[in-house]
Amino acid sequence: MVSAPAAQNHDLKKKHAAAEYIAIEASRLARMANAHEFTLLAYLIDMAVLEAWREASESEPPPKPE
Repeated sequence: MVSAPAAQNHDLKKKHAAAEYIAIEASRLARMANAHEFTLLAYLIDMAVLEAWREASESEPPPKPE
């Protein structure tokens, strides 16, 4: 059986990984939008990128004690 703190840490790792993946993929879309001069779309996607990185940093699991 997995302890509650271990399960929470696992959930945080999954949440962090998902937010990081979203940020990276959205960054690619923002670059594509910029390349094709979709100014407003690129701006909106950049806002999503910033939010995804914020979520990733907030969901980062605490470091393991040594």
